[in-house]
Amino acid sequence: MGRWFEDMGGFVVGAVLLFMLGSLFLGAVAQSPSVLQWTGTAVHSVESGGIAYYSFHGEHFTLDVTSSWLQPDTVYLDPANPSDAMLGNPVVRWTELATVAGPWAAAMLLLTYGFARRARRRRLRADALGASG
Repeated sequence: MGRWFEDMGGFVVGAVLLFMLGSLFLGAVAQSPSVLQWTGTAVHSVESGGIAYYSFHGEHFTLDVTSSWLQPDTVYLDPANPSDAMLGNPVVRWTELATVAGPWAAAMLLLTYGFARRARRRRLRADALGASG
């Protein structure tokens, strides 16, 4: 496995650091209350007078709609405890996605660039040896 990353020291270190950063962000998201937007069940709700009304398995529940950033038409809930719910928030959802996937994507790009650079250097070295011999 060491030969795969031969002559790529800085690129591998950078990729590992970015991957670890994305993993730390994933851990933070997994422990936050907004994890319901990823793991919960999405149900339709109707907003009226600052209150979102939703039902799950025949039971009716309500949530306060406190911000215009929230999507009062979608509620994410814990199926084991339907009263534990939150309104959909696309800003939070996209921010969480970017903070986790962004560093991971950057790590993959860094490794890809490192592999391409190494291949180019080896090709130039082989061409130089072929031209001189």
